Amino acid sequence: SLLKEENWIEEGGDGSVELARGNIEGVIDRFWYGKEEEYRLKEIYFTLCRGQTLGIVGKRGGGKRRVLKVLVGEFDVSEGGVLWGGK
Repeated sequence: SLLKEENWIEEGGDGSVELARGNIEGVIDRFWYGKEEEYRLKEIYFTLCRGQTLGIVGKRGGGKRRVLKVLVGEFDVSEGGVLWGGK
């Protein structure tokens, strides 16, 4: 049962988070789910400087939500990556 599962989350520290400074650079060469052969996202490149805003527009089912999930780290990019402040 779920309540009998061992806790694998490491606790500690003061809970503070270091905020990234600098640009956000997105390089999504290719992204797909699991064993799919068709790419879901490909060839998406952008650089956001501090204070800039990114607008993501497109048709329904075009991958806008996937791009956001890649940005926040919910999905790993198959080829490429996202750098927050050069990290």
